[in-house]
Amino acid sequence: KKLVPTKGNPTFEGPVRDMHPRLEKGLDKQMNKHQQDSPSLFDLFRRAKNANKPFQKEIDDVAMNFKLRTAGSPGEVITDPELLKHIDPKTGFDIRTGNLPGEVKTIKSITRKAVDKYDGDFRQISDVIRTRVIANTTQEADDFAREIASRYPTKDSGNQLSGLGLRDRKLNIQYTGPNGEKIIAEIGIVPQAMKNASELTHKPYEAWRVLTGEYKNVKDIPPQVLDQLDELKQIQLDIFADAEKSLDPSWLSDEIVKKFAKGGAVAYEGY
Repeated sequence: KKLVPTKGNPTFEGPVRDMHPRLEKGLDKQMNKHQQDSPSLFDLFRRAKNANKPFQKEIDDVAMNFKLRTAGSPGEVITDPELLKHIDPKTGFDIRTGNLPGEVKTIKSITRKAVDKYDGDFRQISDVIRTRVIANTTQEADDFAREIASRYPTKDSGNQLSGLGLRDRKLNIQYTGPNGEKIIAEIGIVPQAMKNASELTHKPYEAWRVLTGEYKNVKDIPPQVLDQLDELKQIQLDIFADAEKSLDPSWLSDEIVKKFAKGGAVAYEGY
């Protein structure tokens, strides 16, 4: 419990993971107890729809205070035909959620993630509501993350480089809506070039995710499917590598990534 964040005292994911992978899982379970009173997947979806608009407004306001802006959500691209068919042309809302596209996970997406990643435990999903903040330097990201951590109990991933080449930083917060209902929310912090690249990689990523989800063990994947996965991965690596050419050097520093992934205290007041 000492690892669980409190308002003004964030917990950094990397050092916890380095202590022991089981500690990281334990931290997540303790963090996610915030939404454990949700009795069903459908209730979590309902409270997500209710909490999302005030959550988005609060995060928008913080971003604006730092002359930053929120912009879309990870994994959702408004030009995607599969998404566009669910958009109300008058309001721009996703008719499945009653909110802007990508801000609230659909029932289908919640169910899939609960089954694929958490053995059906929907309460472990930490991004049922989410937003993304554009920060073109890591100093901007630090300032914004510090302010978020002063307002909400926050788990901070630190600056990270994914296996597919995406550079970003994720914050998960314990959010309580105006009606008192509790939920875990995700805030992605990303430079504009990486945000643009993530839109270009959406289709190959979805194809990669679907293929990998069909197999529980890497050893079970047939050689021809491995070839497909390698090709899809390389497409994404190439797109993100090209995007890196437009990044501020601060996002490219290995030392910055190591600072969060390896060093420092697990939870402390300052950044």
